[in-house]
Amino acid sequence: MTRRHLMQAGITALPLLALPAPGATDDSDADEPLVPPPANATVLFDGKDLAAWVGQKGEPPAWLLRDGYVEVVASAGSILTREMFRDFQLHVEFRIPEPPDKARGNSGIYLQNKYEVQIMDSYGRPPELSGCGALYREVPPLRNAAKKPGRWQSFDIALRSPRFDESGELREKGLLTVFHNRALIHNNLPIPGMTGQAKRNPANDPRQPGPILLQNHGSPVRFRNLWIVPASAAVSVTGASRETGFLSRSVTRDGKTYRYQVYLPRDWTPDRAWPVILFLHGAGERGDDGLIQTEVGLGSAIRRHVDRFPAVVVMPQCRRAIWWPDPEMEAQALAALDQSMQEFRGEPSRVYLTGLSMGGYGTWSLAARRPGKFAAIAPVCGGIRRPAGVPADAAAENPGVDPYAEAARKIGSTPVWVFHGSADVLVPVTESRKMVEALKAAGGNVRYSEYEGVGHNSWDRAYRDPEFPVWLLGERRAP
Repeated sequence: MTRRHLMQAGITALPLLALPAPGATDDSDADEPLVPPPANATVLFDGKDLAAWVGQKGEPPAWLLRDGYVEVVASAGSILTREMFRDFQLHVEFRIPEPPDKARGNSGIYLQNKYEVQIMDSYGRPPELSGCGALYREVPPLRNAAKKPGRWQSFDIALRSPRFDESGELREKGLLTVFHNRALIHNNLPIPGMTGQAKRNPANDPRQPGPILLQNHGSPVRFRNLWIVPASAAVSVTGASRETGFLSRSVTRDGKTYRYQVYLPRDWTPDRAWPVILFLHGAGERGDDGLIQTEVGLGSAIRRHVDRFPAVVVMPQCRRAIWWPDPEMEAQALAALDQSMQEFRGEPSRVYLTGLSMGGYGTWSLAARRPGKFAAIAPVCGGIRRPAGVPADAAAENPGVDPYAEAARKIGSTPVWVFHGSADVLVPVTESRKMVEALKAAGGNVRYSEYEGVGHNSWDRAYRDPEFPVWLLGERRAP
């Protein structure tokens, strides 16, 4: 997938830019091309002057300026922009000296003066915590895309700042996407926190915007063609001010606010109705940050195969110490679904339900409690009777009632595709087998995929099966 396509797909949570097409990122001998700034960009350095920059004490920069580039001068300190930025997309072109010095061309780009994307001669080395493109000493790049020293290289960086509530508590981690020489090296990365020297700067407040800092680490690194598009100025490749990808939303019920995520396909438009998938995550993603439920299961599959899911996907988050089948959690999930249906023009006859593990239990429960609401359902490694150690569902333990047959009766003719691993030790595979048999006995429309030798994680295979979204989105609820 290209850099442009990933930006369009909303891998960052920012509005979108038209970016140049990918090149031969493995051509280590070629300079990266100059990328002209778009019309809505703020030019930080065009090779003529450093008017947009100051030294760390507010003094005029003393770096060497010539021939369209600026070069680090070891005795002159770092430089930073006069302007502060919050959410943005940043383009930087840089050149590590040839031959590299003892410090291996060490420098860095500090986003908001808080988060360093490392510059270093890393050609031919494996990805490293301190290698080129790393979130310095926190997260290595997904791949090493570095060129040989002496070649012009580029970073395209999208930052979505952390979100805090009115009391100053962290609500959502910051998100970082980075392309190095047009190769994706960080993909919507949740930022762990400030990096390197920024941690020791008492003036740094993660709640506030900050400048772009180019680090002076003593190496004569060169920079050229720096520009930035703040989120307030960014536009989509179609010219519309419309976000797509993974979007943060919230819904309030009974005085409680629940954060959730909505995925919009890159070609989403309000001009037509869209299929909508409600996804219920597993127990490990419970919480109230409204984010981590996108990291496992369906969200992960979408990021890897974005073109397979031309649908709006609603991802609520279950609170800790509670389960999806509990009425409070089902109610907030349905509220998020209803709100998304209205906001993103969902098609009522094409609403689908799927979930994994605890969310698989939630899928069976919600489908039984709301018969006829969903055009199709797909429980993954779920069940009816809860695992040992989890408080039982009273409805599933009603003496004299077969809970599997009762759930199958309520689900009726709704199309169902069940997934489970035969070696699952957390949720017994017999839970899915019993439901499949109950649905067959009731005349239901069911198919079953049991993965031989697979443990609890059957969701990766299920959601990455190219047939799965085709089947799911091909079903329609009768009027």
